[in-house]
Amino acid sequence: MRLFLVAGESSGDQRAAKLVEALRRRDPSLVCEGAGGPAMQAAGVSLIANLVEHAALGITDVLKAYPVFRRIFQQSLRHVEQTRPDAVILVDAPGFNLRLAQPLKRRGLTVLYYVSPQFWAWGERRVRLIQRYVDRLFVLLPFEQAFYRQHGIDVEWVGHPLVDEARATKDRAHFLHDLGLDGQCPTVALLPGSRASEVQRHLPLMLEAAQRLRTHHPTTQFLLAQAPALDQTQFVRDPRYAELPLRTVTGSAYDCLAASDLALVASGTATLETALLNCPMVVVYQTAGLTWWIGRRVVQLPYISLVNVIAGQVVVPELIQAAATPDRLTQEAERLLQDAGLRDAQRREFAKIREALGPPGASDRAAAGVLRWLQQR
Repeated sequence: MRLFLVAGESSGDQRAAKLVEALRRRDPSLVCEGAGGPAMQAAGVSLIANLVEHAALGITDVLKAYPVFRRIFQQSLRHVEQTRPDAVILVDAPGFNLRLAQPLKRRGLTVLYYVSPQFWAWGERRVRLIQRYVDRLFVLLPFEQAFYRQHGIDVEWVGHPLVDEARATKDRAHFLHDLGLDGQCPTVALLPGSRASEVQRHLPLMLEAAQRLRTHHPTTQFLLAQAPALDQTQFVRDPRYAELPLRTVTGSAYDCLAASDLALVASGTATLETALLNCPMVVVYQTAGLTWWIGRRVVQLPYISLVNVIAGQVVVPELIQAAATPDRLTQEAERLLQDAGLRDAQRREFAKIREALGPPGASDRAAAGVLRWLQQR
């Protein structure tokens, strides 16, 4: 059996890699090719292109990278036309993948989608793209199955892989000691995002807030979680980097979160990871003005972070666009650091969110669902 997988950003790359590992446990002879990133490659996927390293968010960033995306788009189409895989599995990244799904279906290929586009947030008009161009949808969040079934879409809820994956490998004391930090001091994790453009917008804001926190609370120390695909030089250009008791950790975000009393987190999958690691948080997000203007007219939800979306209420503070200032971020961070009751209230809601995400084994259930569906066809 031959599969072609496409993932366009770091979190999708991780989801696809775990899916491939689970598929190969069931069928070691499986041939997997695709466009993705380092996690997929490490899982044994033969990459025809590294799509993840060009991950972009928002219209401005996408336009800058458009020639690269177009090249990988055409390269992927040519490859599947030549190899005719049993299925193409699209993973998240709806901006790229839903455009790719259309010519794939016109060429008679089977299209599966893993990790649903958030059409429940964007409005039901866009669901028609899934209805027309996707054969089966595998979703992570419990309410997504009911939403898509209402629209006549072949859908299966498999649960969220982060229930298995979001685990620390070291205890707080040893992790901080190895970094030369004090296990008894308040520790704040900074997660500015997994894309270069996100880091450019969020890191200066977080460093300014960190500097102010340090002024008010001199024993506070900081951990900066760097996504593996990003260039470290991007992180050390800001002079405040050298002025703080801060350690940059690459590829160990879970250990950073488990060792921290508080996290400042860019909205995205990282907010869910932070909740599963039981770390109180403040969520921030900034994007290009045009992207935000369009997004406000498209997204039909009162919240931006997955934690609040799943809970259906404000569990963690969100500082979005103009509200994401050093003053506001410092205030919210101080409020949580000083009030154990507020931190405990967040943790109680995190426990409910963990329960809502389903039992362990999501990647295995997704793999079983993919193979079962293909065999039935």
